Amino acid sequence: MGPKLIKSNGFNCFAAGATLVFCENIVLKKRRRLLFQKRQVVEAYYAYDFETIREISGDAYTFAKFGHLSDKILQHFEIHPDRVEITRSTSSPETLAAWVFSESIVRIFDGDGGLRSTFVPEPPWAGALYSVALTENGFWAAFPTVSTVYFYAFEDPVLPAIELYGFSYPEHVNVIGSSLYVCEMGNDRICILDSATGEMKDTISFDESVWKYLEVGEHRVVRLQSGIYLLD
Repeated sequence: MGPKLIKSNGFNCFAAGATLVFCENIVLKKRRRLLFQKRQVVEAYYAYDFETIREISGDAYTFAKFGHLSDKILQHFEIHPDRVEITRSTSSPETLAAWVFSESIVRIFDGDGGLRSTFVPEPPWAGALYSVALTENGFWAAFPTVSTVYFYAFEDPVLPAIELYGFSYPEHVNVIGSSLYVCEMGNDRICILDSATGEMKDTISFDESVWKYLEVGEHRVVRLQSGIYLLD
């Protein structure tokens, strides 16, 4: 049995406890549209408890994403909250990382929303940063334009401690338990590696590009090119 579609055109999905939260682009249709007139696109927000999908407000989406720390974290960004990515360390719950898609700056926060440190990952030729995954002593970062995933240690974050080459557009990274999940968009697969060493352990293949992998409670969720899907 293949993946089960949750929502086509869904994006910016994340886990809020046992609930999947995500956005969807909706094109507003008009009876008449002049030539060269831009389409009107709005974002709708949803929460899915794996039984029912319900629409939520933009404020509810932001709160689900940042919780009571939203003001403390978002004060460091001059951009819409939807565009700020955030991840939490599973081994150290008091540690959070936030960044903006394609902007190579990673901000590390403590559990109270205090800014601990700001990293500008090197090397400079690494290109745009797309995704970050925290571990107990550092973070993995995906740079798809150079087909590379790096690990940066908190104690020495200037240059990467581990460099994993040879991926085809690694779009997203996620650390779950002792495993690092790398969504390799160019090869339509998820690579599962040891999060401490970067050693390859397994792969999951698809028939289209895969952009994100996460686990929400007991459920495995992927964002593919055609939408958000449930794997189990």
